[in-house]
Amino acid sequence: MSDTSSGSLKTGTTVDGRFHVTRVLGRWRIGTAYLAIDEAADVHTLLAFDLKPRVQKEYTGWIQREEQRNAALGPDLLVPREGGILHRRGRGWMVTGPFRGTSMLQQMRGRGPMSEERAARIGERLARLVSHAHEAGVVLGGLRPTTILLDPGGDDPHRPVIFDIGLERGLEELLATPPPAALAYRAPDRSEEGRLR
Repeated sequence: MSDTSSGSLKTGTTVDGRFHVTRVLGRWRIGTAYLAIDEAADVHTLLAFDLKPRVQKEYTGWIQREEQRNAALGPDLLVPREGGILHRRGRGWMVTGPFRGTSMLQQMRGRGPMSEERAARIGERLARLVSHAHEAGVVLGGLRPTTILLDPGGDDPHRPVIFDIGLERGLEELLATPPPAALAYRAPDRSEEGRLR
């Protein structure tokens, strides 16, 4: 596994012998998102991030549980599908479906508030996606305007996709630099300790 001195993966790097990194999609506080393509030419989002010291075993168990639980979910829930440890320095990685569409935040900044009809259509479809996730045992923990992507195929402006890497399901506790809590977007069913009930 090759990476730059800053910890970023180089373009052309292959992760787990299958996912070929083609370009950087974005850098976050917790790590970097890449566009990756597998041998079948399927497109994925690959995330690489620093873990706390000595939690590689816990992360491996966590990602295996995510893989099993998320296997039944459809493509409109961008959740961890595979993952592991990049190398002995303790970096984790995970793969989700492709990050596609435009975030709700970007659309509202560019176009202003949604019409009531559009908000109702998107809201109804979001409720179905969240319900499907909860039926499969995947508690999302909160939705944000940045994690709801709209019109992923460029053919349906009311179609939402939810991007959720599992921060509220335990990933946050394993990260070296977890993101600050977005209290305004957290689910109301949280305990005083911050855990989902």
